[in-house]
Amino acid sequence: MRHLKKLYELLKGLLKANLVEYSDSPWASPIVIVLKKNGVDIRLCIDYKLVNAITAIMEYAMSLVDDLLTDLEAYLWFCSLDAASGFWAIMMTLRARKISAFVCPLGHFEWLRMPFGLKNASMIYQCMLDNALWGGSYSRKEVGEFSPNA
Repeated sequence: MRHLKKLYELLKGLLKANLVEYSDSPWASPIVIVLKKNGVDIRLCIDYKLVNAITAIMEYAMSLVDDLLTDLEAYLWFCSLDAASGFWAIMMTLRARKISAFVCPLGHFEWLRMPFGLKNASMIYQCMLDNALWGGSYSRKEVGEFSPNA
């Protein structure tokens, strides 16, 4: 593997940041190394095809872009938030950690924080984000303090 040294450095950083830990899980999805656009750095991707094939889809109604844009017409002020590595803000359950396990030439690891690529990751992240921004049972219509008509 020609990117082994870079993979080692990446995994060392993930371990130090407590994003992954060594695993004894019976699950072991393979990794895929993708070269970033700069042609130097690597991106660690995990092939969760088999895990996703047997995962039941989570039902969560995600907002449609057209609906969001229509809602924004009523507001005067806007805020943009960068949620870089946002999935990592979500802790994995013990069961999910075992299922998220991956294997590579440097060992067997499992995620302590939610990785990208799992079937329900986007829905879980959106649900948590909605909960943080709107307090659980939210309705964008109820939030009026930023409305020009409020």
